[in-house]
Amino acid sequence: MRNDIIQQSHILDLIKKSLSLFRQDSANPTLRQSLADAASILNQAMYGCSSHPDLAAILETDDTSRFLSGLSHWISLQEAELAYRQKLPNKTDYAFHVFMQHVRCSSEEALFEESKSCLCALRAYSGNIYTKLIEAYNKFSDFWGAIDLDNCVYDLIVNRVHQLKAHYDDFIWLYDALADYRSKQVLYGILHYWITFDIMEKNNLRENNFSDYYDLDLISCSEDEVFVDLGAFTGDSTQSFIDNFGRWRRIYCYEITDSSMRQMRDNLKGYDNIVYRQAGVGRERTTMYLPRPDRTDSANRLNASDGQAIPVVTLDEDITEPISFVKMDIEGSELDALVGAKRHITEEHPKLAVCTYHNNHHIWEVPRLMKAYNPDYRLYMRYNGDLNAFLLSEFVTFAL
Repeated sequence: MRNDIIQQSHILDLIKKSLSLFRQDSANPTLRQSLADAASILNQAMYGCSSHPDLAAILETDDTSRFLSGLSHWISLQEAELAYRQKLPNKTDYAFHVFMQHVRCSSEEALFEESKSCLCALRAYSGNIYTKLIEAYNKFSDFWGAIDLDNCVYDLIVNRVHQLKAHYDDFIWLYDALADYRSKQVLYGILHYWITFDIMEKNNLRENNFSDYYDLDLISCSEDEVFVDLGAFTGDSTQSFIDNFGRWRRIYCYEITDSSMRQMRDNLKGYDNIVYRQAGVGRERTTMYLPRPDRTDSANRLNASDGQAIPVVTLDEDITEPISFVKMDIEGSELDALVGAKRHITEEHPKLAVCTYHNNHHIWEVPRLMKAYNPDYRLYMRYNGDLNAFLLSEFVTFAL
């Protein structure tokens, strides 16, 4: 961090001295080219790319006066940027800021090529890891987009790069809104991985101390807890809630498949005050359809027309008593479920633990809605992905 700033400051000082010389000898093409080269080098050092929103037009103009005034203005911008970086308080803030400046200054095409090159490098380093990663993402391509270098399928990269560019301000907002540095590091690591596919970096983000959804540094529960488990599957997350806190007033478990509901009832049969609801949860009461009702894994998603009919309810209508804690892992329907729980959230301010990884936009869109419903919420992020997983998934946003 400090060394980077010192080196970049030295380059900028050389550019300023060269510009002073060029003002005295503006007909010297060698000096002009040296200035252009040095500016590109500094851009590469500061932003990870040789381009800059204002620099290209400056370097390409034949008008000496415009070149001098434009480069002077550009130098002042870099001085301000280095001064800003100098004031950043720690390594995490610095790394996130530099990465997002790289995103800002790079075109979507440049970021796409960078990410594609990183994936090519992974394939060259370990074809086995690359193959497993490709298989994993393509199994869930409707979440994030398909990817296959051999067949020129790049949807995963295109979609993520577009999110970074189109929602740059939303990611800056989210980083600033997160309440602790563990959360900030998780967000930075996720976005950086979107470009680099760095498996080790992903694994370094993993929460090693607490159970999924139940970080004891963040969450406490009492005997009056009304816990709502959306996407309860076979009861594993409810069992974990019971193991972590051991007391509650009532638990509501929502699940959409027959087999999971049967197994959940069997797994939790020794506990009292659990209400089982075989229904989807969304923004309005309706009927949707489960295309593969016999599927036994947890990645079941409803659609508008095909399969077994499943009732969809809203939490505001379906639960009449106040609720205090909601966990959501419902395969991309989390935003709809939050909309359908607006009354509970705005009036009762329950703890929220919401998966935000089922597409490329919930990572910022869900926290935005949480804060819109209750500006006093504090936001946190945790990553719980298995070390052997090739997907970047299983991250949760908390609103407390």
